[in-house]
Amino acid sequence: GPSAAAAAAARMTGGHDPHRAQRERALEKLQAAAGLHLDRPADLRPVREEGAMAPEAFRIKLKRTLGLQLSPAEVGALMEVFDLDGDGTIDSAEFLSLFFRMVDQARRERAGRQR
Repeated sequence: GPSAAAAAAARMTGGHDPHRAQRERALEKLQAAAGLHLDRPADLRPVREEGAMAPEAFRIKLKRTLGLQLSPAEVGALMEVFDLDGDGTIDSAEFLSLFFRMVDQARRERAGRQR
């Protein structure tokens, strides 16, 4: 992760977030996968059964379950979203809860377009 000095520097420079672009790209890919999930629900049991995942395991799981191609940098940026306790792993329940919120959002957007 970033050094304490880098983190302090980021705070002093108005909080420029070097991972923001990667995180936004990764979340866009996730949102697209959520839309596809509406049409062809993926089997997410392998993710649910995993519990806590290290970044690389998370990346491989997303590729296998959702067909999602994320770069290691994108997964690293997502860690900041999903690694709530800072232990370097992603909690599968946290991830799935966000993913299903995205699926609901995609469903609502689609329903809105069909009116």
